[in-house]
Amino acid sequence: MTSSDFPAIERIDVAEARFALIEPVTMGGRTVTDRDYTFVRIITDSGTHGCSYGITRLLPVASAIERIVAPQYLDEDIGAPADTYHRVSGKLGILSDDSCVRRGLSLLDIAMWDACGSHVGRPVSELIGPGDGSSPTLMSVDGYLPATGETAHIRRSVESTLEAGIRTVKFAYLDDPDAMRRMIDDVAPEARDADLSVVVDMIWTLRSVDAGRAVSRSLDGLNVEWIEDPYPGQMLRDGDLAHEAFDTTIAFGDEATDPCVLRDLATLGRTDIVRVDATTIGGLTGAAAVIRQAHDRSYPVGCHIYPEIHQHLAHSAAGAEYVEIFPADGRFDAADRFRTTTVDISAGTIAPPAEPGLGLGLDWDAIARASTSFHTVEGSRHGD
Repeated sequence: MTSSDFPAIERIDVAEARFALIEPVTMGGRTVTDRDYTFVRIITDSGTHGCSYGITRLLPVASAIERIVAPQYLDEDIGAPADTYHRVSGKLGILSDDSCVRRGLSLLDIAMWDACGSHVGRPVSELIGPGDGSSPTLMSVDGYLPATGETAHIRRSVESTLEAGIRTVKFAYLDDPDAMRRMIDDVAPEARDADLSVVVDMIWTLRSVDAGRAVSRSLDGLNVEWIEDPYPGQMLRDGDLAHEAFDTTIAFGDEATDPCVLRDLATLGRTDIVRVDATTIGGLTGAAAVIRQAHDRSYPVGCHIYPEIHQHLAHSAAGAEYVEIFPADGRFDAADRFRTTTVDISAGTIAPPAEPGLGLGLDWDAIARASTSFHTVEGSRHGD
């Protein structure tokens, strides 16, 4: 199909919405009470829709989309998402390096891939390129402690994860490493043997090698898959703190918006697993490029949440090895309030996508009801 065979973008809806969590959760010493999201919907002159969404951490991503990014996407046909992403990024120049603008570009790129797949009737994974038939390893985010300190539901969540055939569980770092170890022993005793491996999300909290070694000692005897984001990226660029502190696999990349940071850490050997998030690193176009670069250096790749989006990278030529999921009870995420579909988990992994596009199943009525802002960008392209 040529460019003339595809419809052009006529309208872009941008919404912000906040959803309260079932109960507050402790993450990296902070208490999180709700989740803030930005949603994007593109509508073409033929009526084809493409959608995306992302957690925005209170950043003004919707404003960046409405004022800077979306006007550049108007009138673009949906047939070549990657080409459009690079062209728009180039036109924005230095603005495209801003983290909010990069997040906005990411969400527009994802929505464009969704629209393209919907138009041609094929899953986005097939448009990216056929995979090798392998299935990704799933990791379930079960181990984030409620602000109440109650752990019984974490144990129930771990049991459900094991019953689903998933053998990797993610825990959030607690300020007291020994208390964290006691919690893991209590809710995931299987992690002391081969039945379960654990990932510990440090949420960029460490600032010294000694602090890392204290955490490392507390995890002795556990089946640790990797330590995630132990230090800020710039600290890892400046020195190999993580490998000095931990005698285990290091992963880095959650929330990263600058692909150069991930490239540098891989080149310097400061990480062992590259983590990517398509909603921040440049959409599916940017994420696929990061994955290719990581694989060229023999680094495995894990994706940060959004399994309904990242499954398309895992089952495509990009071939991400790990996909992360939240438990279905909605304690750490509010996607169940605005999504009408779920990923197809079977035998501990995700089946290849079958629906055209991304298959997100966003409930725009629910999004509109919860929205704190809702804007439409339409008309001819402006702001050149």
